[in-house]
Amino acid sequence: VAAHSLIQRMDLILMMITTGLGIGSGILIGQYLGANQPDKAQRSGWLAVALGFAIMLVCSLALLIWPERIVGLFTSEPDLVGLASVFLRIAAAGYLVQSFSAVLQGGISGAGDTMTAMLFSLAMTWAVQLPLSFLMTRSVEFGVYGIRWAMVASLVVGGIVFIVYYGSGKWRRKMV
Repeated sequence: VAAHSLIQRMDLILMMITTGLGIGSGILIGQYLGANQPDKAQRSGWLAVALGFAIMLVCSLALLIWPERIVGLFTSEPDLVGLASVFLRIAAAGYLVQSFSAVLQGGISGAGDTMTAMLFSLAMTWAVQLPLSFLMTRSVEFGVYGIRWAMVASLVVGGIVFIVYYGSGKWRRKMV
């Protein structure tokens, strides 16, 4: 529980980056749609995703290379450092795709399509993350690591769903 709580705090710190980019892209998208420039709106969302991905790539690499040192900033207990370091390495895979779901969710919401963004987010949690967490923690192969892998799976599924929906352009036709 302590290792999971420690990594959750790091999740929140990194989520601030992608959420901030999502809010910023949502504002730009709303502005461009209001100015009747949907192509610029879509491009600004993709640029925000690219920026978020680049930042998260650097963060993920640092977390993969130095997880013990990073966790060691918060605790010196060897067992906790060991478990939290493994959790952090697993989480690093999810951080790579977090930019897609978080930034595009903000962009879609900024376009006024808030219901779709909310439904996708709920589905990521309730239909993917929670059932997988339940099943994977009972698996011999995953055990306690199953929760972290379920979180990564949820981010991957969410990223794919948001990419497909954003790419479809349906959000561009939302009237506010």
